[in-house]
Amino acid sequence: MKKWMYLIFPGLMLAGFLAIYMSFSKDAELREKARAAEVEKKQKDDKQKKDEAEEKAKKDALERQATREADEAKKEADKAAK
Repeated sequence: MKKWMYLIFPGLMLAGFLAIYMSFSKDAELREKARAAEVEKKQKDDKQKKDEAEEKAKKDALERQATREADEAKKEADKAAK
């Protein structure tokens, strides 16, 4: 009878461990998928914000360049008028 105890108790403990491990591994997999989706969404949002900021910066640069060119043309015209 005692010989069987050496197999039964560790077997039961192994079965309990495997049951708990499998349930936690499924939960961990679901959490990992959710986290990956969240990271992907954040990267997409960040890229969109970056693209919008670049577009705005280009527009502002073109406006400043046009203003600068107009000022330079005005200075040239004033120099030529003197």
